[in-house]
Amino acid sequence: LFRRNKRFIVLIVIIMFVYISHVYTLSNQMAEIERLQRELKDAKYESQNIASDLTGASLQSEIEKMLEKEGIALGVSQDPVYRIKK
Repeated sequence: LFRRNKRFIVLIVIIMFVYISHVYTLSNQMAEIERLQRELKDAKYESQNIASDLTGASLQSEIEKMLEKEGIALGVSQDPVYRIKK
């Protein structure tokens, strides 16, 4: 029985090895994709936090507080804004 189906059995074994190898490779790739997606999500969250902090720090009232805290004598101009036309 083995001699008659020798080629067929060898072919089935080769196909099994290829299939197992393929599944293992896909499993590793999926794990890498999930890791990168988590990393991207964390980076987006960190970016939003930094942007929020910068927005808060650049408010006029925050700048005035920082200047006062540092002892720098700058203030808001009381003169109205005017434009120079060409």
